[in-house]
Amino acid sequence: MSEQDTSSDQHPEIPETKKEPDKTFCRAFWRRATIYGTAIVIAACIAPSIRFDNEAAARFGLAAATVTLFAFIDLLIYLFAYKEELSGYLFKIFKFIKNFARRLPKTFLLLIGLTLLFLLTYNVIENSILHSEKIRNLPTGFNFSLKSNELSEIQNIRKSTFFYASGALLVALLLTLPLAKKLKFSLQEHILEIFVSTVIFGGILSFFIPAFLYNYEFIGDTKDLTTALFTITGGTIALFSLIKSHQKSELEREQLDTQKQKDARDHIRQVHSARRDRYIEAIDKLSSEYAPVRLGGVYALVGLVDEWLDDDNIDRETQLKEGQVIINNLCAYIRSPFPLAKNRDALVPSNEVNYGNTFEEDSVRLREEQEIRLSIFTEISNHLTVHEKNSENKESTWNEFSYNYRESLIFYPLGNLKFVNPDFSGSEFYGEAVFHNSEFIGEANFTHTRFKGSAIFIGSHHNCITKFNNAIFHGDTYFIGVEFFSGVSFENSMYGKRIMFSENSEKGAKKTAFSVKNNPKEYNFKINGIAMVSKIETEQITVAVDRVFTIPVGCELFDPEPLPMPKPKEKPAK
Repeated sequence: MSEQDTSSDQHPEIPETKKEPDKTFCRAFWRRATIYGTAIVIAACIAPSIRFDNEAAARFGLAAATVTLFAFIDLLIYLFAYKEELSGYLFKIFKFIKNFARRLPKTFLLLIGLTLLFLLTYNVIENSILHSEKIRNLPTGFNFSLKSNELSEIQNIRKSTFFYASGALLVALLLTLPLAKKLKFSLQEHILEIFVSTVIFGGILSFFIPAFLYNYEFIGDTKDLTTALFTITGGTIALFSLIKSHQKSELEREQLDTQKQKDARDHIRQVHSARRDRYIEAIDKLSSEYAPVRLGGVYALVGLVDEWLDDDNIDRETQLKEGQVIINNLCAYIRSPFPLAKNRDALVPSNEVNYGNTFEEDSVRLREEQEIRLSIFTEISNHLTVHEKNSENKESTWNEFSYNYRESLIFYPLGNLKFVNPDFSGSEFYGEAVFHNSEFIGEANFTHTRFKGSAIFIGSHHNCITKFNNAIFHGDTYFIGVEFFSGVSFENSMYGKRIMFSENSEKGAKKTAFSVKNNPKEYNFKINGIAMVSKIETEQITVAVDRVFTIPVGCELFDPEPLPMPKPKEKPAK
């Protein structure tokens, strides 16, 4: 690498930054152009009233030369001050022309409005002078009640003056329309100053307008007009006072509403704070050594869930969030260990002699804990709803909570209850696991569950898929009269004794039914072959060409949405 390259690497060339056009100049140039244009318009309007010996073309040329000279001097001053090249200046002029073309309609209308306002005002002054001259030239004792040429001329001058004055006032109001927002803001921010200015200005006009009209012979005595102007000013003051009173009342009302809202928010915060304090107290009760205290904690927590769900001061998401926190604590109590659960079968009256000296004490503790934990399931079940087709009953909010009973110790019956998406995976059931006539809403998960005794699901309803994958059944298992509206899986489950899906008795046959609307592949009865019962005897029922159901022997298929029966035909009247 050469020395020149090395030096270039060590000192990289800094690219020249392109100068941005100066916006300050554009604004200044716009002001200059406005001044030039206004000066030319004013000169053109005043020119007819000025008498020169030279011709009009000469005067116009002189004015144009003066403006050109002024612009040239202004250009030299700018170039000397900013030391820029002529090309940069021309670029700014070109950009200004481009931007001006965009704003040309508004600017053009503004210039027209100012010109029209100037012309109307000029005509008002000119007519006032002419009117004064006409009145003074009238002969002494002129009768204004008789028609004459002089009177007609005076009346025409008065009408035209009134027309010009009204037009000037209207144009002035139109010119203020673009500034309406600024005027409104100024009125709101400086209401007192504007009021004082209005009063002072109204008082000044009360003296000067009559003097002006009297001086130019429009009126005679000024007393009545002065009184009228004072009345108008007084009315303006009264109107302003009314507006201020209204604003004051509105301000007081807003302050009152703000205070009410603040009080309501403070009350809501106090209610929520007290509710959370009661939640902490209820949680403390669950850890009490006395069963009635723990039971009271359960009912207190259930009541708090209802309070959160009925609270209209919070949104739906917050209601569910606060309620789910309490549900999580109730489910955590269900999952908490209880060593005496394993002794459920031993704590029976017939085994009192063999059990030992703590039989009575352990029996009481077991019954108390059964009652507390069963009360949790019962309270949850009472708040759940089973959605029925064509029913107007709304689904309970409790159906939207999640219920986690994983790895629980269940040593109490759970029959005739409702469950929403229950997760009993990994749980252990001691004694009889009773779920007869229960409603399972949503997916029921019993995977890896161990049933130490009999498992009784007689008459239960499963609205969604139910999983018994890898479950172990040590005792007899009863699925008699069960309705599966969706899939059920017994994959890799093991059985120590019988598993029954149907029963024939004197009252008739009771069969388990499987929905024909479901996918046949979601019925899985491939149990673990190592079990004492090697398999569940199944049969295939063909409903259509591509719909073959494999279900246990003695069971049946059913349609949860059967077609309505056709109406019997009416017999023709004889």
